[in-house]
Amino acid sequence: MKILPESVLLELDPAKQRFINKRFGSFGIAWIRDFPELIHACLVQWGLILIGRAEAGLAVNTVFFVQRGEQACVLKVGLPQPEQLTEIEALGLFSSDQVVNVLAWDEPKRALLMERIHPGLTLRSLLDNPDLDTDLVSYAAPLLVSLQVPAEETCQLPTYQNWLKDGFSPELLEQAPKLAQYVDLALRLNRGLTDRWNDVFVLHGDLHHDNILKDSHLGWVAIDPKGVIGPRIYDCGRFIHNFIPFAADRGCTSEAVALAAGLILRRCQTLSELSPYPTADLIAVGFIDLTLASSWSAADGETVNYSLLEAFSYLLQEVI
Repeated sequence: MKILPESVLLELDPAKQRFINKRFGSFGIAWIRDFPELIHACLVQWGLILIGRAEAGLAVNTVFFVQRGEQACVLKVGLPQPEQLTEIEALGLFSSDQVVNVLAWDEPKRALLMERIHPGLTLRSLLDNPDLDTDLVSYAAPLLVSLQVPAEETCQLPTYQNWLKDGFSPELLEQAPKLAQYVDLALRLNRGLTDRWNDVFVLHGDLHHDNILKDSHLGWVAIDPKGVIGPRIYDCGRFIHNFIPFAADRGCTSEAVALAAGLILRRCQTLSELSPYPTADLIAVGFIDLTLASSWSAADGETVNYSLLEAFSYLLQEVI
């Protein structure tokens, strides 16, 4: 059986190699060296034919398209990280009609075999026309408000509040002092939200346009959960603040802030109509999650989108 077509290289993508080298040092270098052997072992273990490789995704993960008999599958392998363990736990807890179906999991290899979603169109691929943005909210709404499941007391997943505590560390604020004002506001808003919404659910934790795919039978389904515990409304935050084109394209100008604020407001108003959450609370949770994501970006040495933070700040002054 041919499992290594010449058209698909097993070596890790050079950009991912550079990131892993920088972040993980000697451990990352050894993992990169052994990567082709690791993938080959997965193909043999599960009887897979290698078809292709996805180019997108986080630097620490690589996704291959494979075939097992007549079944089209996805093989996801990553550098050993705690989030892989929380991902597999979350996938086991969510409804099979709302997330990708897991076929096999090898913890030592950090290898996950899943059904391939067809046609696999991402919600992000429909973002070319901003006038359709409210339609995308309606497609995502069933996942944003009902994917989550109650967290059992024995659940060992991390909490969203611990994410905030770790992400807003004093060391980070010393590294990115400009973020401090936004962090202070995010923490104040977080206290108010958790007073009003104190339910305890297992959340996806990364439910944005790239992680919502179209399945020909099930409709829109979720992939790549992080797995985190918190109030259900917090799973709306990442969708609200991701892929706001105006802020990214035009820089930190008054025009960019105004355009981004308008799109954020429309998203939150539409989602409010399809959920139990007031528009103001959705804006707040979007800002909290954006500030957290910005702290992660700063810690990784990446650029922080301050125009988008300003757009949320402007809205918060208007509605809260």
